[in-house]
Amino acid sequence: MALIIDIETTGLPNRKGLKFGVNPSYLDNTKYDNCRIVQISYMLCDNTLEKIQLTDNIITVDFNIPNSNFYGISNHISINLGVKFNLYCDDLKKIINKCSHIISHNVDFDINVIKNELYRINKNDIIDEINKKKLICTMKEMKNIMNCYKYPSLKELYKYATKKDITNEHNSKHDVINLHEALLLLYQNNIFIINDIINYDKIEINNIKSNENILDLNKLKLIQLKSKCKEYGLTCYSRLNKGQLIKLLNESNKLL
Repeated sequence: MALIIDIETTGLPNRKGLKFGVNPSYLDNTKYDNCRIVQISYMLCDNTLEKIQLTDNIITVDFNIPNSNFYGISNHISINLGVKFNLYCDDLKKIINKCSHIISHNVDFDINVIKNELYRINKNDIIDEINKKKLICTMKEMKNIMNCYKYPSLKELYKYATKKDITNEHNSKHDVINLHEALLLLYQNNIFIINDIINYDKIEINNIKSNENILDLNKLKLIQLKSKCKEYGLTCYSRLNKGQLIKLLNESNKLL
């Protein structure tokens, strides 16, 4: 599965002395003191980027939220409608465990900020899980596809994919919805392609067979590979070629 994620923050990290576009280490709290999460949203998608679950949380904070009119979250809203980040982490870990890919528009920024929030409350186990995932940055991936001289904004990406103007900007829930709408259209038109998304809900890791029983997948025909995918409970493999099927089966760790 793939997880499309976005956050709203109080500002940007302190990048003094760093190259353009480089984020400071999430281990340095002082660099992120002015870049705290006030809203986090994500959508869990299946192997073909179809929506499974949308989650949105306003975070209860213990500091003053500047520029609340920019994204519509004030301290009053945070206190009355939010959830404390440390209480929310169990749900975050469960959803991360289900995905093989994390997708975001400027994923380096989002992931470093999330890691810093986790680091502040000693949730290193969730950081370890995030580090296992393949990160996909639509901002970087779409630059060449859209033939842009700079990284495209989400607004520009949405317009490119949907031919419509974006609405409800600067709200992480709607940013996730808009990014998903754009990516789904691009995926369905073979413009934005991810071939190795794994559905961990379908994979029973404890049932991995010993190496002596592993098949040589290269010797199997296309129809046999698809049969194996069906046998192992994998989905959305019908459009994959032989090489893609072999990669999917190898990464599933479900070979006989």
